[in-house]
Amino acid sequence: FETRGRRIVGAGPSPLDVRWLGEALGWGAVASEAISAGAFVCEYAGEVIDNEEAETRCAEPHAGRDAYLFNLTSLADLRAMGLTAAAGGGDAADEAQALFVIDAFAVGNVGRFVNHACGPSMEANITPVFVFVGEGAAAADARLPHVAFFANRNINAGEELRYDYGIEEFSAEDGCERCMPCLCRSAACRGRIY
Repeated sequence: FETRGRRIVGAGPSPLDVRWLGEALGWGAVASEAISAGAFVCEYAGEVIDNEEAETRCAEPHAGRDAYLFNLTSLADLRAMGLTAAAGGGDAADEAQALFVIDAFAVGNVGRFVNHACGPSMEANITPVFVFVGEGAAAADARLPHVAFFANRNINAGEELRYDYGIEEFSAEDGCERCMPCLCRSAACRGRIY
């Protein structure tokens, strides 16, 4: 991804550490140097699977596995961006449902250690952005963007990196049998991640 001839995402991530943040939070990504507002932080990487496979994996008995999933674009997202899906695969009956998901539960990079904070808030200090790469014959499949995190404010060295997972809130009436409490302590806290 480039802007005005400057390479942004391809230049590499900001210096980050992974640290144990305690029993309640587990592992977390921390800035090892100050990061300026607007700077590329890191990419969210993992195994790209279709939504049906993600649902199957989350039905397995792994507490919190859902927290390692990152939904990619839906048909509604593509339409809003003026894009169309490539032919084949990733069919969705619900146009708002993600066609593909990044699963970083077993395979991923430092992005999998970025914890949740309800936003907008000071605690949610990075923002995910879909990045499409390739031009002409090598144009990217709009269903499969890269996910890049950018600092939405200045971040101090040693500060934990967090973003709002944006997981749709469910209730018992919705048939949701799993939920994960939120411990972000932000002014915008919803009380649970999902």
